[in-house]
Amino acid sequence: MSTKGIRLAHTRLSAVLRYFSNIIPAHARSAWAGIVASFWVFSLGACAASTATIPTPTLSPVESGWEVYLRVCAECHGANGEGYANELAAPALDATEHAWHHPDQQIYDWIANGKLGLGRTMPALGDQLAHNEILAVIDYLHSLWTAEQLADQQSITERYPVTLVPRQEL
Repeated sequence: MSTKGIRLAHTRLSAVLRYFSNIIPAHARSAWAGIVASFWVFSLGACAASTATIPTPTLSPVESGWEVYLRVCAECHGANGEGYANELAAPALDATEHAWHHPDQQIYDWIANGKLGLGRTMPALGDQLAHNEILAVIDYLHSLWTAEQLADQQSITERYPVTLVPRQEL
């Protein structure tokens, strides 16, 4: 909860108490102060209760994919998909190389089942990532490409049968 709202409420309460202390006889002030303080405490409780029911914002598939990517992929492929982030020399996944030349199913398979490369191997991540997490990573990769690259990649994806499930589930 913001402390700004609490200070504002406290300031208002102080002003109300000062006002009433000037117009209310001394013998009645404590009763009025109690009433005003009770109202103030009740209003704070209502504010706290209302903030407790605010739902947590859901992430878009690209945002979810970015979080998974940073957790699982960035160590090798770079924080922004620029590649060659460590001695494993994993390729770039952004617009600078050819990741966008591959259909979604092939990218899914590489993430889930791993990939042998020239002098390097991508580990299988299907045991670490849920199906939806892999799809979210693919959505994130799409966001790294230019509009033209993405259109070409989607055209390539449409020409291949797409199941987007791990091979062992087929």
